[in-house]
Amino acid sequence: MHRRVAIVSILALLVLSACSGSAVDSTGPDSTGSTGDLPTTTVSDMGPGSPDPTLPPSGGGSDCEPDRICEIEYEPTVVPVEGYGLEEIVVDGETAFVTTDDGAVLAIDLTSGAVDGIFTPDSDAVDVTVADGDLWVLTLDGPVFVDRSTMEPAVSGTLPPVATGSHLTVTGDAVWVTTAGTGDVARFNRTTGEFETVITDYPDLVAPGSPRIVAVDGSIYTINEYDGIVLRIDPASNTIIDRFDDLGYEAESNDSGTTSILARGPESIGYFDGSVWVLSDFVNPEGSFVSGNATAYTIDPASGSVSRTLDLVGDPLTEAAFVVTPDALWYIEYTSYNLIRVDRATGLQHRIRAGFSSGYNAAISGGTIWVTTDGALLAVDTAQVQAAVS
Repeated sequence: MHRRVAIVSILALLVLSACSGSAVDSTGPDSTGSTGDLPTTTVSDMGPGSPDPTLPPSGGGSDCEPDRICEIEYEPTVVPVEGYGLEEIVVDGETAFVTTDDGAVLAIDLTSGAVDGIFTPDSDAVDVTVADGDLWVLTLDGPVFVDRSTMEPAVSGTLPPVATGSHLTVTGDAVWVTTAGTGDVARFNRTTGEFETVITDYPDLVAPGSPRIVAVDGSIYTINEYDGIVLRIDPASNTIIDRFDDLGYEAESNDSGTTSILARGPESIGYFDGSVWVLSDFVNPEGSFVSGNATAYTIDPASGSVSRTLDLVGDPLTEAAFVVTPDALWYIEYTSYNLIRVDRATGLQHRIRAGFSSGYNAAISGGTIWVTTDGALLAVDTAQVQAAVS
């Protein structure tokens, strides 16, 4: 199952030591798309437990404390999708397109819960997105444009040898695919599916990981998990033009020259509320479940400035999608597989339980957050949750 393989790979990465110096200071070998010395960033650090400074104080009456995840009386609506383990999800109108743990893509009517169509590619589907109404599926072999009316492939592209697909995003003329934990991005022609180029810091380096990717204001943002940084790519020149290297990654070198990873840094990335949001693994000096396990950063696409926006009590599920709404940040907790709501004004955090269901990814449509699980979609009404925590 894809999610279990990914978790095993991540645990292995944490145990092993990298035979190199500090990744923050490393420029890496010469490579296609690298521009040499690039601008560094200054992070506006709010400190542990602080709420989002961009929002006014809220008048909530919750008894919750800022250093713990609190329980609430709210039950999500369960939409059964029996026989399938659901993973990646995108919602377009009243339809959810969801990858399954056996490599297919389902079209699910969110009104009735019925599976209206299934796409079964030759190679396992690992991600899915909708751009301008077009359905794109990423398989391990490359991106596929799928006709929504028939759920049949119309255009497809093939990744270079050895590379396997991780996540994708689509712009006006291109499809962008991450292929490894190094931040490698393959570009494809959106019309023909033809492979065009790879942008990378590390040619021929094999590293575990499945970094996410977003297109924002004419740039492509992705995570280089090997170095614990976020890359910004210019589509016009197919080059890396920024490296955001102060996003929680921390390593410790010993006298033998090996490096132990203390905090992985960026775990997931998305675009919400006018900013690029990054969920990062962050060093927890106390070594227990207190504020500081993980952190949310925002990157301003216009200025490139970085802010440490919210601290998370729980660790987010590695590489899982998350959601930001005007009042809250929502993520899947690594230890419980439950959806967590973080109030952006107060920093207070609440767990949304759904019995024994384990959540894997989240997407929002209107005021509803949809969470994928084994055998069901969970529908979380954001307004009802906000009322329950106030």
